[in-house]
Amino acid sequence: MINPRIVTSSEMNIIGIATRTTNQREANGNEEIPKLWERFITEQLEKDIPNKHLKNQILSVYADYENGVQGIYSYMIGSQVNDSSNVPDGMVTRRIPGGTYAVFTSNKGHISKVVPEAWAFIWNWFQESDTERAFTYDFELYDERSLERDNAEVDIYIAIK
Repeated sequence: MINPRIVTSSEMNIIGIATRTTNQREANGNEEIPKLWERFITEQLEKDIPNKHLKNQILSVYADYENGVQGIYSYMIGSQVNDSSNVPDGMVTRRIPGGTYAVFTSNKGHISKVVPEAWAFIWNWFQESDTERAFTYDFELYDERSLERDNAEVDIYIAIK
C-alpha cells in the first residue's frame, strides 16, 4: 500500500443495515461485521434500497465512535441514495456530512484478506503520521473494482481533522 490521497467529499445519504461493535470484539471471534455482510449478501438487501445514487456501489460506514480505535462504534452496510425519505422496513438511514478524508486503496486480492490488511496499514500509518483522525465518519467503498471477490480492490476513506 502507498500513502493516502487527501480528498474532500460531499454530503451523502446512505440506506442500509447496521450494528454496533468494537475492534476487540471483531478480533476475538465475536465478529458482527462478517455476520452483517452475510445477511446483506444472502438476503440480497442491495436490491431493496430505493433511489440509489450509483449502481454496483456499496458503502460500509463506521460512525458514532465512543472512544476512537478502542471503543464501540456503529457499522453500516448500504448504498448512497438520492432521496432517503423512503427507508425500507428493517433498514436505517444515515446522513454523512461532507468532509476531508485520507483515502487508502487496498492491494488487489481476496476481499477477506485485502480489507483487514489495509486497515492494519491504516492504523500503523496514523500512529506514525502527524495527520489526526477525526473519528466522525469513515467508510469503505466497494465498487466495480471489488465485484470479483478473489481480485478485489477497495478504497477506505478515513475522516481527518
